[in-house]
Amino acid sequence: MAEKGIGRVNADWLNMRTSPGGEVLTVLKQGTELQVIGRSGSWLEVQHGNEQGYVSSRYITIQPSGQVAVPSGDAERLRQGEVTASSLNLRRSPNGEIVGSLVQGTLVTILSDQEGWLEVKIDQAQGYVSGRYIKPLDRSIQPETLTPNPLPATDTAVSFEGEWAVGPDGQRFGKKFKKGIYSSGSTRIGAFIQQNREAINSVTSSQLCLLEGVSENEGKLEAINTWDNAFLSFGIFQWTAGVGNEAGELPALFDRLQQRFPETYHKYFGQYGLEVSGVRDIDGSPGRGYFKLNGQVLGNGSDKEVLRSLVWPYLCKMAGMDDKVRLVQLEHAMARIDCFLKVDRLRIRGHYIGDYVTSEYGVAQLLDQHVNRPAHVISTLREAVDSLEGQLDIDNPANWGDAEERKLLETYLVFRARTSMTDGPDRAARIKRQLDKGVLSDRRNSYQA
Repeated sequence: MAEKGIGRVNADWLNMRTSPGGEVLTVLKQGTELQVIGRSGSWLEVQHGNEQGYVSSRYITIQPSGQVAVPSGDAERLRQGEVTASSLNLRRSPNGEIVGSLVQGTLVTILSDQEGWLEVKIDQAQGYVSGRYIKPLDRSIQPETLTPNPLPATDTAVSFEGEWAVGPDGQRFGKKFKKGIYSSGSTRIGAFIQQNREAINSVTSSQLCLLEGVSENEGKLEAINTWDNAFLSFGIFQWTAGVGNEAGELPALFDRLQQRFPETYHKYFGQYGLEVSGVRDIDGSPGRGYFKLNGQVLGNGSDKEVLRSLVWPYLCKMAGMDDKVRLVQLEHAMARIDCFLKVDRLRIRGHYIGDYVTSEYGVAQLLDQHVNRPAHVISTLREAVDSLEGQLDIDNPANWGDAEERKLLETYLVFRARTSMTDGPDRAARIKRQLDKGVLSDRRNSYQA
């Protein structure tokens, strides 16, 4: 084998390290070209862009210096853009028939520019939009399919053994189902809280009780899912990467983790090329954003398919066992209450939702619906309030006692059961059992943020 020349990665993906067997610098995809500058045993010293490091010679095909390397693929680079209008028509042709609508913040791939009309692609859809409402982003993407990054401290990929996904340590971490895998996890919120209550000082005692109550309807701390149309879900509220070209709530959770514990984020995700992009907190809605893998934004369904690769649920499962990640899950779950309890645009008869519902039990039921059907919370509660006109002083909730709030919650749950919420009555009953056990309180003003 020649010691110097142009090398090309011949594996699906390959670690580039600081030294032979050292820390991972970056991950190289199949076909990536490198400048080979030396050898150290079975390791090659290489130059990739501005980075210099070492790769296993086993996975490199070398073209000797002086010879011309054959291009590894289509070198065309496509631009990305972001929708700036609240709603933007997608048309079959420039100024032609409307075939769809794009919401603000949607990421599109720009294929061409025709006198102010942009030909764009979003997931499997393609059409034309007005260029006035597309903000070009300072990045480009390769049209080839993304590949997964490697696992910590190993170049061996996770794999299937029968119907089970198995990690490099031989432990099962998920079961095959439809398009991917799932695992409900093993650690309940309540168990983690009970073992660490004194150490958790960023969440109030009242909020911890509320989380225990709601947790009966949600996942465990290590829960993962890659089988449905949201590509990758993780954690107690099953935060997702987002359906199709939509932003997802999981990037917002990862963004919080990166801000709170940057070293922890780097350990599980950052060092393998997974970052977050465009995370936004919108009044009345949970924060949402996109993932970015090796510099490319995963802005549509085709790009997000890479998140079904076993490596990502495995890393999520490992992260879910880390107490710092668990704490961030609790904090992020509680932040969801801020999306509805005291939001100006969600007032009822001039009052906040939090003026009507002030008990741990009541907030838990509202949070439960918000996790499952967030857009329905305000309409459902408003129906319940309006239906009690003449029975309660609904315009003056500040004068209410325990009995009035209990009556409202009883009525609210009747209306909630009529919505499209998944298993609404059963979910409500499980939270009611937490009230009966004394985990939650239905006393007025018992919820303390």
